[in-house]
Amino acid sequence: MALAAGAREVYTALLGAPPITSMDAALADERAPVDARRIECMAFHPLGSARVANDPRRGIVDQSGECFELPGLFVADGSILPTSIGVNSQVPIMAMATRIAWRMAERFPRLAAASPA
Repeated sequence: MALAAGAREVYTALLGAPPITSMDAALADERAPVDARRIECMAFHPLGSARVANDPRRGIVDQSGECFELPGLFVADGSILPTSIGVNSQVPIMAMATRIAWRMAERFPRLAAASPA
């Protein structure tokens, strides 16, 4: 599509591969076998800056999302995942945030009862 839209060069995710400069080259490249070791994988969802751990030497929060150094402060976003997972992180973040919210509701039942559903 990039070539059809006027691009002169298209770079692939194959390490060391030359840029594709024509539709014929794109079709030939599409059919060529690929050595998996040449595929450059990357992710763009920065995660892991306040990772979950069993003790404060290995992370920032416990499995309930509560900070080791500041009890009562909970983190429920992508920063608690241990590292970038290489795929869209929306579902794992939502699952962890929901789990943390349930644990907070168990720990603070009065607050949970006062919150709108």
